[in-house]
Amino acid sequence: MLKFKNRFSLFLIYILVFIGISTLTRIGLAIYAHSDLSLGPIELVKSFGMGFLFDFITALYSGIPILIYLLIVPEKIYHSKFNKWLVYLGGIFILNLLLFNVIAEFLFWEEFGVRFNFIAVDYLVYTHEVIGNIKESYPVKTLLSGIFIIALIIFGFLKRYIDYSLNSLRNLKKEFKYSLISAFIIIVSIFLVNANWREVSDNNFNCELAGNGIYQFFRAFRYNTLDYKQFYKTIPEDQAYANIRRLIGTKDTKFESKNISNITREFHSNSPEKRLNVILIMVESLSGEYIGKFGDKRGLTPNLDKLMDKSLVFSNLYATGTRTVRGMEAVTLSWPPTPGRSILKRPDNGNLDSLGFIFRDRGYECKFIYSGYGYFDNMNNYFSNNGFDIVDEKNIETVTFSNIWGVCDEDLYTQTMKEADKDIKDGKNFFYYLMTTSNHRPYTYPKGKIDLPPGISWRNGTVKYTDFAINDFINRAKRHAWYKDTIFVIVADHCASSSGRTQLWPFRYRIPLMMYCPAHIKPQMVDKQCSQLDLGPTLLGVLGWNYRASFFGNNILSPDFKERALIGNYQRLGYIKGDSLTIIEPVKKTTAYTFDRKTWKTEPVKVNDKALKDCISYYQTSYSLFKKRACRRISSIIK
Repeated sequence: MLKFKNRFSLFLIYILVFIGISTLTRIGLAIYAHSDLSLGPIELVKSFGMGFLFDFITALYSGIPILIYLLIVPEKIYHSKFNKWLVYLGGIFILNLLLFNVIAEFLFWEEFGVRFNFIAVDYLVYTHEVIGNIKESYPVKTLLSGIFIIALIIFGFLKRYIDYSLNSLRNLKKEFKYSLISAFIIIVSIFLVNANWREVSDNNFNCELAGNGIYQFFRAFRYNTLDYKQFYKTIPEDQAYANIRRLIGTKDTKFESKNISNITREFHSNSPEKRLNVILIMVESLSGEYIGKFGDKRGLTPNLDKLMDKSLVFSNLYATGTRTVRGMEAVTLSWPPTPGRSILKRPDNGNLDSLGFIFRDRGYECKFIYSGYGYFDNMNNYFSNNGFDIVDEKNIETVTFSNIWGVCDEDLYTQTMKEADKDIKDGKNFFYYLMTTSNHRPYTYPKGKIDLPPGISWRNGTVKYTDFAINDFINRAKRHAWYKDTIFVIVADHCASSSGRTQLWPFRYRIPLMMYCPAHIKPQMVDKQCSQLDLGPTLLGVLGWNYRASFFGNNILSPDFKERALIGNYQRLGYIKGDSLTIIEPVKKTTAYTFDRKTWKTEPVKVNDKALKDCISYYQTSYSLFKKRACRRISSIIK
């Protein structure tokens, strides 16, 4: 039995502490999420058992620097006072890091319902916004002080064992033996351990519990893009293209070419063309679950509920992803989510066949107007290279309230009206793409606007403020000359949370979409199952435009619109058809579920071959076409 009286025992202490803290974290998360977990003994044993394996592997990986240090430090230096204090301070620092990770994991789980993933990697890039958000949302000094005190207490308990190691004499034979065993386990795990081993249950919360946050963070950092053909189930390329043309083809569209790998279509309208202005408001995290018209009883959206009575509303629409950039990608490009990072964050993503260029071709002024600084998530770069001028926080003239994410919604709308007045004065129609930030942690907004206090009311307060600000915007806009001939499009970027019992839970993707323009659009509630990527073609259909585009979406109002929805996260890609959900994911894994739209309860079922083929066709062809840059800008004008 290995004792603590040798140099190698420092490495063992680290492993045991890491696993101990990780296990306590898992227990805490299980208690916190107990209402969402499958609590059967077998499933819990699987979650904790597999979790222990990932904790052990992660401890070995992260402990490699300690192991190397112990092997190379000469005996004289190892027994010096300098090394003693270096180990003490290093131990306290490591304990602080591990405890800080515990807090971070709980906060990340509370926000997203998962362990660390691509979102955590993305957040690491935007330190200004993320650190500012943390400062405004949590008592940072108290948390850090508490972490430091707990770290000192743990270190005090471990100090005796650390001193045993620091005072021990070298035993090269034992050190080499233990190092060799550790190296062997590490090397074997690199080749044999599969991240998918944590898929121990049909309940995604149990699967997340079985993982290790640090392990998943670095894996996400490494695999931020995925080669579709390497990781996902495929069908022959010609079959995929032939099938996608069948799936997206409608009576009011015509494929430009007989080449099956060309999806560019001519979209024709039976209505006369309208030159109306458009203000598209993409609302941060406005889940369908908050909308009174969709069944919510909390009274958070009284103004939107009234506005829906006067609008064209799509009540069965699903977001394509779980991040803002996914919603932007779907709306501007009418493109399915691709595995890995969003198109907005990929290189060479400019001059694409976008909604912005379609409006530009009609002589419209197109602007992306954002509450915050548009360098975040590469928004400014993407929009400026796809047909839009940029107006972000640095251009907003009147600021009455702001937090780390940007100015409040009212200030955003005030700037929008100034831009509209200017463009109309210059004789220009306009298409504005607005992105709000108020409905976001730290959940702060101007005081005295609604009956819920900012900050402590959490999401309920920001949703109600969002509702207030939109209504205030519409009322103020009525005093402007351009109001009558402007379509107000209101849509969410994604839901407030992506967590769910299934890998992709349809409930967490349902969002509102409404088009308000009393003078030109007849109120109607449309319950067709549809996707965020159908917004662009539907808007252009309402305008009665004939145009050319390489869109995957269609006009929802077309009589032969084929109902379906596409949803995804960074790795899993889903296809909803009726009450069935088909999912493809690495490594060439497929699953299927049925769900009840009233209760949103899901049940695993056998994968349907046709649904799987349709699912694959959407994602395989969109990946291939983007990789070949086949979605480059073309003139939208049909001659």
